[in-house]
Amino acid sequence: MSQLPSSGSGCPRCGSPDAKAGPWPWYLGTIGAMIVRSVVCVQCGHNYDWNKPQADLARRKFRLMICINGVGCLGILAIIGSLVLFAMYLSR
Repeated sequence: MSQLPSSGSGCPRCGSPDAKAGPWPWYLGTIGAMIVRSVVCVQCGHNYDWNKPQADLARRKFRLMICINGVGCLGILAIIGSLVLFAMYLSR
């Protein structure tokens, strides 16, 4: 079990600086893992964000999921729209 280096802040529940990497949902991908660093306190088992221990982790993950997947959806729609416009241009 690898431990993260202790920092000035610790677990918001028990104050322990010892934490290990926490579970990460697949739908948030690599970008999400860089923004939110989910950890589990070794002492009490509380799951929290290493970068912002006082924040609501579930809410942060949900907002991040909406943003990342929304940007991806807009990108896909832009590509499909561009292909449709290109096909219309070629058919003239």
